[in-house]
Amino acid sequence: MNWIWTHTLHCKAMTWWTSLDMDSSLPLKNRIAMWMHYGLCPGCRRYRHHLLMIRRAARCQHDIMDQRGLSTSSSPAFDPTAIQAHIKYLADTEPG
Repeated sequence: MNWIWTHTLHCKAMTWWTSLDMDSSLPLKNRIAMWMHYGLCPGCRRYRHHLLMIRRAARCQHDIMDQRGLSTSSSPAFDPTAIQAHIKYLADTEPG
């Protein structure tokens, strides 16, 4: 088991790579290293899951504001109650 941990990414690096992976396509070598780490580290899996939930909630909020004819750039702030409600909804409907 020690060999595996010496040949995978560390958790601190995983936070950076996870964020970068959501914004762009990473090389196959990096994606494989990340998935090896996710298989071993429940904390990093949970971090990735949380980032995905935040991303989905932000997209949903943006879509809602577009439907209402509001611009996110001119809005003073997002409605935190709606965001929290949507994050709870996403967590409650998570498969598995």
